[in-house]
Amino acid sequence: MNDLKHANALKKRKKIQSSSKNAKKTGKKFYITTAIDYVNAKPHIGHALEKTQADALARYHRLKGDDVFFLTGTDEHGTKVLRAAKDAGVEPQEFCDSVSERFVELTKLLDISNDDFIRTTDRVKHWPGVQKLWELCKRDIVKRKYKGFYCVGCEAFVLEKDLTDGLCPIHKKKPEVVEEENYFFLLSRYANRIKEAIEKDVYRVVPQSRKNEILSLIKEGLQDVSVSRPRHVLPWGIPVPGDHDHTIYVWIDALPNYATAVGFGRDEKTFDKWWPADVHAIGKDILRFHAAIWPGLLLSAGLPLPKTLFVHGFITSGGEKMSKTLGNVVDPVEYAQKYGSDALRYHLLAELPSQDDGDFTKERFIRVYNSALANELGNLVMRVTTLTTKHLGTKHPQVLGESLKTTAERLAEDFGKHLEAYEFDKACAAVWTLVRAANKYLNESEPWKIAKDKEKFEAVLYNITESLRFLSVLCEPIIPKTAAKIREQFGFPEPSLKELEWGYVCKGQIREAPPLFPKIETAEKEEDPFAAFDLRVARVLSVSEHPDAEKLYVLQLDLGEEKRQLVAGLRAHYAKEELIGKKVVVIANLEHAKLRGVASEGMLLAGDDGNHVGALNVKNAAPGTQVSAQGIKPAPKARVTLKEFQKIKLVVGDGGVYYGERPLVAGAERVKAERVGKGAQVR
Repeated sequence: MNDLKHANALKKRKKIQSSSKNAKKTGKKFYITTAIDYVNAKPHIGHALEKTQADALARYHRLKGDDVFFLTGTDEHGTKVLRAAKDAGVEPQEFCDSVSERFVELTKLLDISNDDFIRTTDRVKHWPGVQKLWELCKRDIVKRKYKGFYCVGCEAFVLEKDLTDGLCPIHKKKPEVVEEENYFFLLSRYANRIKEAIEKDVYRVVPQSRKNEILSLIKEGLQDVSVSRPRHVLPWGIPVPGDHDHTIYVWIDALPNYATAVGFGRDEKTFDKWWPADVHAIGKDILRFHAAIWPGLLLSAGLPLPKTLFVHGFITSGGEKMSKTLGNVVDPVEYAQKYGSDALRYHLLAELPSQDDGDFTKERFIRVYNSALANELGNLVMRVTTLTTKHLGTKHPQVLGESLKTTAERLAEDFGKHLEAYEFDKACAAVWTLVRAANKYLNESEPWKIAKDKEKFEAVLYNITESLRFLSVLCEPIIPKTAAKIREQFGFPEPSLKELEWGYVCKGQIREAPPLFPKIETAEKEEDPFAAFDLRVARVLSVSEHPDAEKLYVLQLDLGEEKRQLVAGLRAHYAKEELIGKKVVVIANLEHAKLRGVASEGMLLAGDDGNHVGALNVKNAAPGTQVSAQGIKPAPKARVTLKEFQKIKLVVGDGGVYYGERPLVAGAERVKAERVGKGAQVR
């Protein structure tokens, strides 16, 4: 598919974005991007997550009245694409056109409101900016002979020290040994400036754990990076300016898309309007490229740095990495087509941790759909519509009530605060708190019993319909189709956060409509409550005394792909050196808290028999391994509370720790509790 066809498809697309674009303008610009997707394979659920998160932010800023530009696209050069095209028996451009179109279709299917779709094979829009950036960075580019390990999956050279048993830590494949003469960008020259920009939040990295990760990497020393491959090795890509024997390395070709899409290298007026980007939304596997190489190139070129880098986690399925072999791959296209785009969007935003890894199962998806969408929101709209049309015809109640005013206005404020902090799950929770408050008020007020008292009846209905008007605005970034349906059904005005104040008297007409979310009938069993907890193996890296609590330790833990800090009440039971190196079990999805002023990102589990306390532990399982109750498939919630955990009874028994009669296991290894006897309670 050629670029003109892409452009026309984008213009003609019937998006749900138009309503939020009508909000009064603030004069502020907001430029947000996703990573551009590699076209060696079809879209997966991770692509859907990132696009939906970015879309929620774009729609939110439109509701605020900001001037928004939202970019996504595809990365179409490099070794992987060349090999995939060869395997498919087609020319690279034909292959790219075909796969890129699938990503365009995904944006349509999920109602992604992107303003442009950039393709790195676009010689008019993209190539001039890449070549200009090369020229601006030329003083920091040198030619060198190099021998190293090249991972085709990463499209990057990998240092030997970063390999795990000789394999790429991300793709679990042995990298190729490559020896060739390439151009190198002297990234090491900019290490201190990059470090300072990130430390001072000039280039803000969210969440804090990813900021710590990249600062640790910079502290180890940034290596100069290869920015080209010989043309005879990689003919598929942009030629190096002035040296057509070399091809610009795929990442140095791809990263500038954020600038080229808004005019860099061809339309400086447009570029000056939008640059720097306000937010780059990416996955954690490409943190180094965006938090080290990209700012290094921009500093070398004398261009402003982006303002924020938001980094999301990975999605597992049933606690396992997705793979065709396991048969647990989640296809976003299948879910959106079968259950609707809003159902998938809601699940990705509300049920997965916004800044961490999350798990997706069909069982939980259906349960959440039926509970939150069908029963709570859908049923609320249906009941209010029926009550109103039965007693008031098509007219809105005209007697103002304020019973839900404080709740609605507070939750609208919370919603904005959470989105500004990239906490999509908490923003959704704020919206659903209002849904539940409206349902509770309707049940307790029983307006059907006071229908003859017109003034009281209308005051009750006003509280609920006005709450629905608030919901029709707040749902716009999360479930835009549903938000539009509610506005149409109740005759509400176009959404705007600036004008969202309690007390609106609606003159529109109310009409009946089909259910927003028809319930999914299923015979599948309800999940065991234990499935909601994300228990993980963690290695204790260091232990320090809590500065303000004599019974508490502050532990630094390794959970495999991330480091965490938590506070544990083990000071009276363990010397610090007894804990260091121990592999313990923690609740990874427990709500984060501050214990006597110190942040705790989870909870360490220990047995207590009344006389002794002993940590739950394993010997062989690797950090990050999921701990489960044998026979219960994990389906972790985004966040659980301590109160929820206290309802789960874990007991030390013969040979390990048990949930009922089910032993706790980490892979094939049983979890044990040291120092305590049989019958000890786990807390």
